[in-house]
Amino acid sequence: MTKKQVKKTRRQRLTPARKKKFLDHLREHGLVIIAAKHASPGSPLGCQATFYNERDRDPAFAQAWEDALNEADDELLRQLKRRGIDGIQEDVYGSLGSGQPTGVVGEKTVYSDKMADLYARVLSARVRQGLANKIELTGEIRNTSIGIEKLTPKQQELLTQLLADADDQAE
Repeated sequence: MTKKQVKKTRRQRLTPARKKKFLDHLREHGLVIIAAKHASPGSPLGCQATFYNERDRDPAFAQAWEDALNEADDELLRQLKRRGIDGIQEDVYGSLGSGQPTGVVGEKTVYSDKMADLYARVLSARVRQGLANKIELTGEIRNTSIGIEKLTPKQQELLTQLLADADDQAE
């Protein structure tokens, strides 16, 4: 088989199963290179170009690709909110009494300021984009609650500062 025939054969092997595997991993990770490597384990770069070409060629695949990226983004936002705003439960260890070993004596909710900061940045970008879309489509802005009351005062202050900075940059 010539090189040209090998290349042609490889291009034709983009099966529905490979597409599904690619989309499943894209949905999970949100990264094309990781999804391509999982769907093409024999290729060092995961045949990314093959998937990009298929996206350009097939509108249904392109829509599935976009949907997968949106789901990955939504999951990332959920995790940022869970860790930064809602907090995660961690066991508290301490003495169980005289002569007893150390063990779990309670639970505490732990918040990540870094995750809250990232959540606020993503949220503010989405809000700005949403507001831009509303202005463009309807000519008006509607005030919609985004759950800011769930933020700590420090997180509210950070979000307020981020939005003010974005307004300054827009001007």
